[in-house]
Amino acid sequence: MATHENWFPAAAHSQAWASLLASEFDQARDVIERAKAQQLTAADEIELGKLSVVLTVATEGPSMKVAQSVQRVQELLLQQEPNNSRILLSFASLIARLCATPTAGTASEYGSSPSRGRRVVEACIQASLAALKCAEDVDGHESSYVGACLTQLGYQKLMMGRADEATEYFNRAMAASSEGSEVDALYGTIWCCIASDNFQEASEQLDLLTEVAASSSRSGKSAEVAYLRSIIAHHEGHREQAVSSLNEGLTYHLTRFKHSTGHDFYHHLNPYFMAMLAYQYITLDASSQKEASAGGGTNLARGVKVLETVSRFMPGLFPIRMALAQANIDMGSPDKALRLLAQSVRADPTQVEAYIRLARLYAQQDQHVTAAKYLEQGFAQDFAIRQHPLYAAVRTEVLMAENKIDEAIKLLREAIEVEGVRQRTRRRSPRKGSPNVSPDGLHITLKDRSMVFCTFIKALAAGDLVGEAKQAQEDALAEFTGTPEEVTIIVAGADVAVKRGDVDEALAALGRIPTTSATYVRARLTMGDIYKKHKKDRKSYAQCYTDVCDHQPSVVNFSLLGDAYLSIQEPLLAIEAFENARRLDKSGKVDHNHNLVKKIGRAWVQVHDYEKAIDYYKTAFKRADSIPAATCSDLRRDLARLYLDLRRYQDCIQEIHRHLAVPHDEATVDQVTDRIRSYLLLSEAHQKHHDSRIPGQHAARAGQLIPQSLDALKEAKELAVKALAAVGVVVGKKSGTGDDEDADVMPLKKLAGDVHYQLGCYLEHREHNFDAAVGQYTTALELDEGKEDALMALARLRLARGEIDSCERTLRALLRVNKDHEDADMMLASVMASKAQKALAASSGYSTEEGIPIEATDEFKAVVGHYKEMLDKDPSNFKALGQLLLLLRKTGRLAHLGPKYLEKAANSIAKGVDAPPGLRFCRGMLSRWLNQPQEAIVEFNASRKDVEYRGDAIMHMIEIYLFPDASDGCSLEGLDPTGSPVMTNIAEAKDLCREIAERGRQGWSPKLRVLRSQADLLTRNKATVDAALNDLMALFNESRAYVPALLAISQGLVLSKQNSKARNQLKRICEFAVNSYNPDFADDFEKAWLLLADLYISSGKYDLATKLCVQARDQNQSCGRAWELLGLIYEKEQAYKDAALHYQKAWELFCERRAAVGYRLAFNFLKARRYVDSIRICHKVLALDEHYPRIRRDILDKARSYLRL
Repeated sequence: MATHENWFPAAAHSQAWASLLASEFDQARDVIERAKAQQLTAADEIELGKLSVVLTVATEGPSMKVAQSVQRVQELLLQQEPNNSRILLSFASLIARLCATPTAGTASEYGSSPSRGRRVVEACIQASLAALKCAEDVDGHESSYVGACLTQLGYQKLMMGRADEATEYFNRAMAASSEGSEVDALYGTIWCCIASDNFQEASEQLDLLTEVAASSSRSGKSAEVAYLRSIIAHHEGHREQAVSSLNEGLTYHLTRFKHSTGHDFYHHLNPYFMAMLAYQYITLDASSQKEASAGGGTNLARGVKVLETVSRFMPGLFPIRMALAQANIDMGSPDKALRLLAQSVRADPTQVEAYIRLARLYAQQDQHVTAAKYLEQGFAQDFAIRQHPLYAAVRTEVLMAENKIDEAIKLLREAIEVEGVRQRTRRRSPRKGSPNVSPDGLHITLKDRSMVFCTFIKALAAGDLVGEAKQAQEDALAEFTGTPEEVTIIVAGADVAVKRGDVDEALAALGRIPTTSATYVRARLTMGDIYKKHKKDRKSYAQCYTDVCDHQPSVVNFSLLGDAYLSIQEPLLAIEAFENARRLDKSGKVDHNHNLVKKIGRAWVQVHDYEKAIDYYKTAFKRADSIPAATCSDLRRDLARLYLDLRRYQDCIQEIHRHLAVPHDEATVDQVTDRIRSYLLLSEAHQKHHDSRIPGQHAARAGQLIPQSLDALKEAKELAVKALAAVGVVVGKKSGTGDDEDADVMPLKKLAGDVHYQLGCYLEHREHNFDAAVGQYTTALELDEGKEDALMALARLRLARGEIDSCERTLRALLRVNKDHEDADMMLASVMASKAQKALAASSGYSTEEGIPIEATDEFKAVVGHYKEMLDKDPSNFKALGQLLLLLRKTGRLAHLGPKYLEKAANSIAKGVDAPPGLRFCRGMLSRWLNQPQEAIVEFNASRKDVEYRGDAIMHMIEIYLFPDASDGCSLEGLDPTGSPVMTNIAEAKDLCREIAERGRQGWSPKLRVLRSQADLLTRNKATVDAALNDLMALFNESRAYVPALLAISQGLVLSKQNSKARNQLKRICEFAVNSYNPDFADDFEKAWLLLADLYISSGKYDLATKLCVQARDQNQSCGRAWELLGLIYEKEQAYKDAALHYQKAWELFCERRAAVGYRLAFNFLKARRYVDSIRICHKVLALDEHYPRIRRDILDKARSYLRL
């Protein structure tokens, strides 16, 4: 009818009201605009005026525009219906109820409406006064309708916080009303008594009115009566009665407005009264504190639901959004609060309080840069924001994080004296010009005041103003004694005491809180935290939680006791506590039950009773009909994850498929994200299942395609793209939105970023499609610019492709996100070292006589300085120390600087304490690289006792057992087929391979398979060598880019006297180095270059050999073998001086422990007529091996005879 060409006004009005009730605000606006374009009667104009005002308030909240609209409708009503005061009064009453939003606080604060709502209510008061005048003119001064006008005026004055004026109107209303019709006015007087904190009189009047209310035919007032009864009962300390009355009032109110339509719906919805119900629930929850839940109790949850109901129908009410955000914070849902606040800022950037709340949230999460950004945005909107005490408190947290303590204290000294912060301890009147919060300013809640005091106490303590901090705490206790925030002040004082080392004083202060106090529970929990963190007393920590359960046995408290036991590794006691919680849970609430099932299941996992954990989940599934879909999804995914951890891959895959078979609503973000996570888990399960069936593939994952895993990732990607498109985000296209707009969809964008990251990992490791992988990682970063995994993967890929500058930029971006990211620090240092080597090569060509020492270059100083900063920050950062040793090795300064850094690390350890495994591991690396294999074995054997270093230490030990002299693996001499194998070393290496394969989760990884095969090759037994070569060829066929396997094949071919075939395989490795260099295989490339160079030298191809040796030397300047081979080439060319220089460098790099190099050096010194040097080296060689063949006769004796001549 509303859309028919013959326009029907009543149908359009009904459609507009229906659209409003359905929260279809755009549709309602369209209907109203179309209606206004028609030819209107006076009645139509009035009705459309009402609709427009309600729509504007619902979507934008009260404003000056709304106040002006109220005035226009009033003028229209007075023109068209001058004698109909009922219409005007009804309209004024409706708009006042919609706009007069109370602030969250105590009962006495409920009448203080925010400034914009006050302007509209003031306009409504004027309309009500006009209605009163109209009623008096028509009916005289004494009539029931005049009484109704006066009553509404009283309520509107009360909404403005003017209790005295409201009382006057209520008294006039009772005088004007006929007998029996003055009940509303009598209720109003009770409201005024409560607003004036006169609870005794309010209670007496309510008792007198109970019988009147019961006999009244206007039963709808029962909601207000129940609410008033709850307020009074709460003030008198009867909490259970207060909760019961409040529940009763909410039930009556919901019943009343849910059965209404049109104008009556919003009149009965009454957001003003709904907000007061919600705030009373929140107040009751805060004052009880009987349950220890960090997420709040039942009353808080009910208060949130009431606020959500109001927000659904009136999303433009800013104070409701603020209260809802704070309630979500109290319930432990900061993400929801962030979304609400971001939506508020986006909807109305001028609401500066939202900026403060956002900054406070981010400051609590230690994101001080983001917090400062929101404070500055709020300041840009309204300079007066700086006068708000909460601004000062949040700003102070940011300043303290920047160590600007004095500035923080100065800011808080002024903030704490702002009117409204101190209410009991004000020592002086505010000086002229000092900041105040005007009636139109931002509201200061009890929690806000508490935060200001707590921050002030902490700032004073941080500034070593202990006396002033104690005085501030005393003032704060005087302010908040008897309030829910009393324990917050005590806890703040305890924190200060702990920081100055007086833990016992803190415990004593908290221990003095009696069991009768409402803050007893929170005090006990804080004591528990102090026992655990500062006294390391696990027994007392658990006892504090036990005391809470003894004081108030409840589901929540026993759940927390179970969590406490889990945190101190007591899973059996945790299970007992969780079982107690289940027995106490008579409410039938699925949330409690589902969380307990998850916790009990995880506790059974901790005691390794996996079947018991699985039984718990399966028992829960049997009640699937009574469990919400979201809850059931969580449980199924938890069970699937457990199957995955147990390597029961088939069970995991089946469980996920059961979950995915359940239909879902694509319009519901929660359900879509749940399915995306399930697909990601399914992809991971398929990959692990595939790898478990192929020996050695778990680590390499190379060249093995898994279609099922890829399909799951594609499904996740498709769901993510659709979900993002639904909220206006196009993947692959940079959005023009700012940070605030992104905050609302950030969880979904982060999840989508994870999908693209996982897809990139698949493409990189499974398909070796590196270009596509880079694209996926880049998309992941567009969706989540702080995703550390994607940044690290991208940096590794760029490094492997030789894009050094791009890699460095990516790593620096990662370190901006997380300055403590160790892997990024390590890789950045490695990249800087690589650039330092290249710069040195370009400038000096590695001349040993005229070249610039690398430690003197700026690049080298920068990278070493980078590592020194890491080690100064944490001397026990042995990973950084290990990487520094690796850098020194690559730059040829290991022998000179390595021992110094190790000594410094050792000095940081307390005397009498054994060297930690990390330090011993670093000592092992230094000894190995300084050609001290026996010492290295001892150190690695000690460090392998620590699980963190076990794998790497054993790998080093295996390599040392196989090649005690590192040059043996890359020389024809070391791979001589006629050589005698050291079978004890080979047996030790094989035992270690089996140990790490059986104890480690990776099984026979490709690296272990290569080492095992190398051990077989070194036996020089033909059958064993052939079997090893076959195994290596199979491994290489599985992964065509696995360089270690190809190097081992080359070594086997040399041992099999097939040098030409070995040369061909080594050439392939050289091609890999040119086309797809992988830094993970740097040592293997080096060995391949050197072995091929040795083969070329044996064939007289010195130019090719020289090029390969220079490559090895440039990559690793500690490579003594490269210098040795270069010396050999010069020697064969009879350039003895050059040969001697290169042999001398090799002798130094081998730490003068390789007799063969010493022999060559002495011989070339002899040929170069450096007889003294030749004699000196001969003595050093003989000190290593006094029976070294031919050195006495061929070199030492000749040098002496030449010297005599």
